[in-house]
Amino acid sequence: MLDYGAIAPRLQAVYDWSAAELGHPGLSAFIQDGSPTYAWPFEQRHVWRLARVPLPVRVLRLATR
Repeated sequence: MLDYGAIAPRLQAVYDWSAAELGHPGLSAFIQDGSPTYAWPFEQRHVWRLARVPLPVRVLRLATR
């Protein structure tokens, strides 16, 4: 729930911050438009998305905006 509700909506920011903080700009290449690209290509980003977002995840997303 935490991964999909609070972390996933901020993945781009997490990767960008990590790349800058660690001095490794290449880390930003592992994410594109909020979808990780290190295991599957961007065109297959559906594997990172929930088919149906459960209510607790939706509530967590709203609460942590």
